[in-house]
Amino acid sequence: MLIIPADRGIDWRRAPVATGAIILLNLLIFFAWQWQDDNRLRAAAAFYQQEDLLKLEYPVFISYLSQSGRKEAASRMEEIWADGDQQTVALHILSDHGFTRDLEDTDADFWGEDVYFHWQEKRKQLNEMLGRISAFHMGLIPAEHRPITFLTYQFLHGDTLHLIGNMVVLAIVAAGVEAAIGSFNFLLCYLFCGLFAGIFFTLINLGGYVPLVGASGSISGVLGMYAVLYGMRKIRFFYSAIFYFGYFTAPALVVLPVWILWEIINAIWGST
Repeated sequence: MLIIPADRGIDWRRAPVATGAIILLNLLIFFAWQWQDDNRLRAAAAFYQQEDLLKLEYPVFISYLSQSGRKEAASRMEEIWADGDQQTVALHILSDHGFTRDLEDTDADFWGEDVYFHWQEKRKQLNEMLGRISAFHMGLIPAEHRPITFLTYQFLHGDTLHLIGNMVVLAIVAAGVEAAIGSFNFLLCYLFCGLFAGIFFTLINLGGYVPLVGASGSISGVLGMYAVLYGMRKIRFFYSAIFYFGYFTAPALVVLPVWILWEIINAIWGST
């Protein structure tokens, strides 16, 4: 179900230039750079298999999953491997940034000198390929302590639907907030909300290697500002449920709990 405010038009005397610039930047980054991430990952997986790194690292990966408390994931990988689907296993291994970093602590004693130097050379090439993937390159990874990523993660997205959903909500709600507080103040508040969301994510995932991407934290802040600015003022909302749609009237405060609920649903759905 989609529920969005539909009560305020754009006041072109105070055009939402900051909102437009943010949306344009997100679109440019996604379609000019992130669009190729799937191809980059597949190319890395092909190299991984061709150089026999997959067969070498697969048992290490299973052990890594088990030791990190992910025994169900380890069992699932073993089932996929037994079915002969090495491509899927390779994609899972290469998508696990924590495993990639864990391998950096291995040495010749771990692999054996007859294997280590070949493995080290090919793994270095592979890591360079993985490093071009946007989530690993500029996503917020709590364990890596890269301050610039508290800014850059806000302009990356996981997929097209993630991008479109965020940009539609931002385009509709942010214009009213920007008109009320001014473009410069809006931009500062937007970036600060994203920074705060990134800090919160880092604190609850200390030492974690799962990258955070997306503008959801920033947009949540914008929705909070929208709710504060327009409070109990009744506005029209557009809603859509598959092929059924219409309008209803409710206080502006409705946008915040609706957005939070939507984010929770997306988080649960995305983890299945």
